[in-house]
Amino acid sequence: MLLCNSVGYKTDYVMRSMDFEEFLWAKGYGDDFVGEMLKHIADATPFSELEMRVYQSLFTDFCILGGMPGVVVSYIENQTFSGVLDMQRQLILDYEEDVRKYVHGLDQTRIMNVMHHIPKTIIVSTIRQMPTIRIFRKKYWIFWSISLE
Repeated sequence: MLLCNSVGYKTDYVMRSMDFEEFLWAKGYGDDFVGEMLKHIADATPFSELEMRVYQSLFTDFCILGGMPGVVVSYIENQTFSGVLDMQRQLILDYEEDVRKYVHGLDQTRIMNVMHHIPKTIIVSTIRQMPTIRIFRKKYWIFWSISLE
């Protein structure tokens, strides 16, 4: 096995996936835009029809992209989803490669098994919750109330 170490000037950064607020900042929306959205939520005041369409569109984009910084940057720079799925698939392959490289024995098998079952678990959990998901229809609410009973 060949191990690589960088030489010369190097700075390491820890990058985590973006939340929705960080996604909005990356798209160029300022604190005023985000603050106005949060104010509506805190005050329980409905969004206008236009606001609702804008927030839904942005949130849908965020859900499709997944919040990984490289994927979001590519989307913003190219203004298209083209190539995003390939980048997301490559991320999964990179995670699997890291597990194979750094984890050994039975733990490797367990971790890979968990990684492969996450999508199935999310889908099953979502389907089970569907009867208890209610959309607030009172004047364009953007958020869902999810009962975990």
